[in-house]
Amino acid sequence: MTIRVAEGSLVVLVGPPASGKSTWAAEQFRPDQVLSSDRVRALVGEGEHDQRAGKDAFDVLDLVVERRLRRRLTTVVDSLGTDAKRRRGWLAAAERAGVPAVAVVFDVDASVCRARNRERDRPVPAKVLSSMLAAWPGVRDGLADDGFTAVHPAGPVAVVAPDLITAPAAAARQKEDPMPLEFGLQLPRFAWPGGPTETAVRPARWRPPPRTPGSPACG
Repeated sequence: MTIRVAEGSLVVLVGPPASGKSTWAAEQFRPDQVLSSDRVRALVGEGEHDQRAGKDAFDVLDLVVERRLRRRLTTVVDSLGTDAKRRRGWLAAAERAGVPAVAVVFDVDASVCRARNRERDRPVPAKVLSSMLAAWPGVRDGLADDGFTAVHPAGPVAVVAPDLITAPAAAARQKEDPMPLEFGLQLPRFAWPGGPTETAVRPARWRPPPRTPGSPACG
């Protein structure tokens, strides 16, 4: 199913290491829309894996998220997203900016994450990954209480104008329970014999007489 995201939304990726978040973000969004915690860490530290720069990196990332949302720019946060306090901070920024906040969940089998992690140039230590995978079900199940506008499993994305977000649902309702069109007839003048008093009884086939030069137009 296609995920419909309103232009200017906050999109938070949530999933354990090696669950495919960065690959998905690169496929579904422009590079300038994606804020990667690893790339920010490289800006303020000695590379993407410099864990000592973690706090500074997230301070910078939080500031950029805030400023982008103020400008109504679609913003995808590519990090683990498993820290509830940090998610609440991003949600608060979206609320202050008056924009929707969407979570995209990467609920990947643990064996897949372990296999992908082993193939990385810099794999997450096995014990650390096991701990994160053990905590993942609680993180996943708690997202419904965070206050996101919507929580979606990872899938193809369509970024649309905000007023078109609910268009598919409205179309489905119309298909299931059609709302008929009703028409009214406005008669701005009553030129037939008998005048307005005979409005209700005049046959529907009646047509007004042709206009004569100088007569007022019907509106």
